[in-house]
Amino acid sequence: MAGDVVATLIGVLPHELKGNQMGNRVKLGFAATGVAIALTIATGGAATAADLTTEDGSYVSAEDTISALQGVSGDLVLDPAGGAGIGTVQLSDTASVTVPADPSDGIALDSDGLGVSIGLPGSDAAGSGVVQPDGTVTYPGNGFSNSVVASDEGLQLLTTISGSDAPTKYEYDVALPAGAALRESGGGTLAILDQGGNPVAMVLPAWARDANGVAVTTHFAVEGDKLVQYVDHRQSGVAYPVVADPQFAWMGVLPTVKLNRSETYNMRYSAMPGKLALCVSLGGVAGVALAVPCAASLAVLSAKAGTIYASGKCMQVLIGPGILGGVEYKDSYCR
Repeated sequence: MAGDVVATLIGVLPHELKGNQMGNRVKLGFAATGVAIALTIATGGAATAADLTTEDGSYVSAEDTISALQGVSGDLVLDPAGGAGIGTVQLSDTASVTVPADPSDGIALDSDGLGVSIGLPGSDAAGSGVVQPDGTVTYPGNGFSNSVVASDEGLQLLTTISGSDAPTKYEYDVALPAGAALRESGGGTLAILDQGGNPVAMVLPAWARDANGVAVTTHFAVEGDKLVQYVDHRQSGVAYPVVADPQFAWMGVLPTVKLNRSETYNMRYSAMPGKLALCVSLGGVAGVALAVPCAASLAVLSAKAGTIYASGKCMQVLIGPGILGGVEYKDSYCR
């Protein structure tokens, strides 16, 4: 199947925290832009060239890559911002991203003074960055290529896979300042917390669709200091190319609402009417209509609340295009 191409991507939604309302309960943030960031300072590299080179040595060029991405329908792939390419691009008043010519240098993000870096899979064996006509930067490679799209709406990291011999596992080394952390927030989402436990980025659920719109199995996992994307592109019937994960392109106000201990307990253990009443309450605090999306996410929120309550902490509900999930927190409001 050499010459077939699968494109997958990994995305993150960071935001800047902007004060609070209702005491310590509500945190409002404006989504800026971002890359996949995880755990504390990364210690290991991405998978080695030997691991990531296909058996037949198929090469994914910049031309192969742009052709695959141009074949993606709809708004799955973001439009690069003006001035995007190799170098630093200012994406908001407080957020910038630096895309290197040498992929082994990694992608650097600065958001409101928080410096983050991410290493691309197979960067030690990839070619130098090629700037596409629209500003997308592609790093050709054996078996697959990486592409970076710096957009006003966010930043995408895409992997274009050539043939069934290509890997199904792609490792992203990521780095945050000491004290920051990555937490599962339910429903396949991940939240990156700053040193104060506030969510500053979201990794939305991984998914993939093939050229016919059929789902291709994919998911994220945290393995040590790596964020890993698994893409089951070898399953029968996959029509190439395949592009994954469009949700992270959402931008806008991202509030979070903190539940105290009793509210966390009720989210897990109260009867359905009580949980629905709590959903209505969350919407009133956040200033957005949450009853319907909260009700649709009750299974996720209830499971997370049970785990968090058992740990002696409280749940912070993350709100975006619907309910994104929940993460644990512990401060004076958690009582």
